[in-house]
Amino acid sequence: MFNFIKHINTNEAIVKLFKDKQKSNNLPVSVVKLLTLLKNDLSHLGQEWIGFRFIEGHLVTPEDYFVTPGKIRAYKYLKMTINFRAEENTRLKQEIDRLNAPKAFLYDRKNFP
Repeated sequence: MFNFIKHINTNEAIVKLFKDKQKSNNLPVSVVKLLTLLKNDLSHLGQEWIGFRFIEGHLVTPEDYFVTPGKIRAYKYLKMTINFRAEENTRLKQEIDRLNAPKAFLYDRKNFP
């Protein structure tokens, strides 16, 4: 049966299914969600998804920012980089404070003239 479904034009199959179910007035939730997804409406996923849509394979935010699959995959690594830089900044600020402290050279055991 799955091989048969692959060869059917998807839009024709959806329209036929929709018409059949509409006659019986018994649309499954999955069909309703699929139809809303096909009309580029993601609000069925929750209130926070209102205004999001798909255009040419890109997720578009309500602010018209296009998000590619690569950007979604890269998010994890961008967050890791930001966290690393934040920790590095904290460490460097502590080192600067330590070096600017009075008599810091005594703690480093260095001889200054």
